[in-house]
Amino acid sequence: MNMHSPAYIAACKQVANDWRELAHAIRLENAYAAHVTEETKQAAMDKMLLQADAIERGEVNNFTIAQRVHYAMTGECVALLA
Repeated sequence: MNMHSPAYIAACKQVANDWRELAHAIRLENAYAAHVTEETKQAAMDKMLLQADAIERGEVNNFTIAQRVHYAMTGECVALLA
């Protein structure tokens, strides 16, 4: 995978935008346990938003994000146990 190709950059941008939407959706859903504070909820969202910024820069550091980028580029899922 060429990390400087237009396809890779576009895929990272798409995945980053999806990750941001997911962060906001999780925060707004309010499916947290009652003991979770607002500060903890906000910190979790902030962490995901920072990760989205890193993804957009092309920093893919885990399988979940790598799989999403690969799927955005190829339309195929990476086999976990290939």
